[in-house]
Amino acid sequence: MKQINLIYVIEDDPITQYLMQQLFSFYPEVQSVLYFNNGALALESLKENTTPDLIFLDLNMPIMDGWEFLDAIQPSKTFSSIPIYIMTSSINNNDEVRATNYPSVKGYHTKPFNEEVIQLIIQK
Repeated sequence: MKQINLIYVIEDDPITQYLMQQLFSFYPEVQSVLYFNNGALALESLKENTTPDLIFLDLNMPIMDGWEFLDAIQPSKTFSSIPIYIMTSSINNNDEVRATNYPSVKGYHTKPFNEEVIQLIIQK
């Protein structure tokens, strides 16, 4: 398996953050995970720190939601090449269709998700 140096989890729900933290602990190939409560904090970190290998993104968050985050990173070749997996509680079919407009979005999953979803993403 390939090593994953850094994952960003952009998610405002502490329970989902905890669940993801527990799931990632089963994968020794995941070296580091940073958690952000909104897209603005993640965007600031992207500009100042190492680029992550992949991003898990919630859509509905305060301050900067997932759509605003996606719009903000699209102009950057560096940031728009990061694989993004949307993890959302939204059951609106229009959201899933809208996500296909972003080339960096590699998957769309509704919560609650399970270990198999994480495993498939980590092992790609």
